[in-house]
Amino acid sequence: MASLRCILLLSVISIFFLLSADGISTVPQHSNDSKVTMMFSNSSQPNAPAKTPSSNNDVTHYLLVLQWPPSVCNSVKYSDKICNTPIPQDFKLHGLWPQGKAGSLLGCVPSAANKFNTIEVFKVTKLATVWPQLFKGENKPNVENVNFWRHEWDKHGACSGLNPVDYFKKAVNLHGTLKLKLLLENNDVEPGNMYAPQPDIIDVLPRIKKPKVTCGVNTKGQFQIQELSFNVTAAADNTQPITLAIKVSDCPNRGYNPVGFPN
Repeated sequence: MASLRCILLLSVISIFFLLSADGISTVPQHSNDSKVTMMFSNSSQPNAPAKTPSSNNDVTHYLLVLQWPPSVCNSVKYSDKICNTPIPQDFKLHGLWPQGKAGSLLGCVPSAANKFNTIEVFKVTKLATVWPQLFKGENKPNVENVNFWRHEWDKHGACSGLNPVDYFKKAVNLHGTLKLKLLLENNDVEPGNMYAPQPDIIDVLPRIKKPKVTCGVNTKGQFQIQELSFNVTAAADNTQPITLAIKVSDCPNRGYNPVGFPN
């Protein structure tokens, strides 16, 4: 019996030494799992901030957006606002929005030299006439205009690769070159009537001046023409055929139903 116990004891001791020789231990060892976890957690870094375009190389074209004041001022969307009077009877600028390969360029941070300068921007000829803030605010109209321009510069203009003065001059020049109300009148589209955006506006305008038509709804629930947008070449101040797949936006029956063009 004693010899059997000795044999068993020797077997256990042998097994222990064999396990030790193979590098197996009964004592928990430090794991590298924490290092692996840290490595993977650091592999996903926050996206780098968007670069500020330093030139027009980042801009493929612009979207020139013109709004019809009578439609804006009776829009249900802005029913909580009051327009300055008299309400203009000509198309006014809503914005000049730089476009890149992936769509609108937004929220760029301008360089120190391209910060919005109220005094210099205010000197741009006809800017207050063609790009006014239509809505009344807490401040005088001139101050509200400047606030509107600053908003458009911060959101869109800073991505243009232009300085503020050149950006606003470009918008004013485009507005003057297009002469949108006269262009429509020459094609028998006049305020105070109903028009189907696709056949009555888009189809009849010259190929190089075809717009995208955006409709709105007035406080009576009726559809109306609110904005016309044009593609503009980045290199020169001229329009080009609209290349967007959507030619109308928010208009009934894809632009084939008549909507208002109020005066």
